[in-house]
Amino acid sequence: MPILPRISGTFAYLALGSLAEAEDMVLPCVQWIESSKVQWEFNAKRTGGALYALGNLRLAQGREDDGYALHERALTHYRSTLGKTHFYTAKASMKMSEYCVRRLEYSEALQHIENALEAWSNRKIFEGYRARASYRKARVFDFMDNKLKAKGLFLKAEKMRLSWLKAFRPFYEPKGPEDYDALVPCYVR
Repeated sequence: MPILPRISGTFAYLALGSLAEAEDMVLPCVQWIESSKVQWEFNAKRTGGALYALGNLRLAQGREDDGYALHERALTHYRSTLGKTHFYTAKASMKMSEYCVRRLEYSEALQHIENALEAWSNRKIFEGYRARASYRKARVFDFMDNKLKAKGLFLKAEKMRLSWLKAFRPFYEPKGPEDYDALVPCYVR
């Protein structure tokens, strides 16, 4: 079964708001992977990607608990197969931080964000990801009423965002000062 194109199709359908089509694309992938122990254990990109995509679908369907469980499985799988500092592990950590914020588990959210920032710290190409993560970190401190720390992080995030835009401006036109989600592809959100 061609899993990676189906995962990409899932994200495309999610971006279009076509949830039924997204489910038709991703659910057979997860079922097939779970039926094959070899695929489950050794193919991190397919396995974690399918779990991550299905988690995003469940979240879009309003099934937050199911989405949480799937994203947690994806994060665990990425960590065990690819390591703590891999790009895919970082994207799953950021997704888990969003759940933690919604559950008011701010210290855990900060830990997930720090893990992502560590993974994205080594290359200039990840500056947009770091800007988005720093913005999210600032929001967490803002929720915790640590306004001074939040303000410093907001400024840092904006500086990174502007630096990234300077390098990639021909490909991206900002929609506003807080448009950090647009800095990363839809399959990372």
